[in-house]
Amino acid sequence: MRIRAYGKINLYLQVLDDFPRGGKGYHRLQTIYQTIGLYDEIILSNTEGQGIEVLCDHPLVPQGPKNLVYKAASLLKRYKGVKRGINIKIKKNNTVGAGLGGG
Repeated sequence: MRIRAYGKINLYLQVLDDFPRGGKGYHRLQTIYQTIGLYDEIILSNTEGQGIEVLCDHPLVPQGPKNLVYKAASLLKRYKGVKRGINIKIKKNNTVGAGLGGG
């Protein structure tokens, strides 16, 4: 399966208030995003084992368990009780660390 993960820009952001009881520094936000033409391509495929493999062609993007995609896949597998493994390849087209949602 191939998925495009589009970048975004924030057109509007308002910090509303603190989360009630135990918010730990988090705030409620009101925001408006707009997607942009830049996107990363994510390629998903099943593997024989039960593990998760995340590979990315950009040197600044962490590989393995430190990658946010890996963490999300791990949580989803555990939550849904999925046993089979997954291979995730990320082809970076969006910028890294520029505030466009590209990691």
